[in-house]
Amino acid sequence: MLIIISGCGYSPTFKNSDNKNIKIEINEMSGDNFINTQIYSRLAVYSNTLANSSFKITIQTDYEKQNLSKDLTGRITNYELKFTAEIDVNFIELSKKIIIEESFLLNNSSDTFNNNENENLIKKDFANIVAEKLMAQLLLISNQ
Repeated sequence: MLIIISGCGYSPTFKNSDNKNIKIEINEMSGDNFINTQIYSRLAVYSNTLANSSFKITIQTDYEKQNLSKDLTGRITNYELKFTAEIDVNFIELSKKIIIEESFLLNNSSDTFNNNENENLIKKDFANIVAEKLMAQLLLISNQ
């Protein structure tokens, strides 16, 4: 199955916003390294050195994989992937904590490589969700 989305008109919700005057300084990241790398790469474009003031943020991510069900042989058939990102934001005189939680269900297949690929795709999706929700919050804060 091939899905092509290049012409569907999708763009991140913050892409066309007035975000040119936003500068993000990531002070610290801890937790799941793969997810943190994905989030960092999405936020790195907001390092505008000409911005008047900057958001200083600290990100803590947590990733948990729980077995939901097993078949008669004891083989795990379904997983639940739980993600949490706790983001501390400091902007001028304002301090705010943003918590983003998501969970995804994943069917286990006998192909370990396929399972790992699916899990990594879901982790990338979570990183996208975190970046978009964070940018939406930062735009709201900067426009106050």
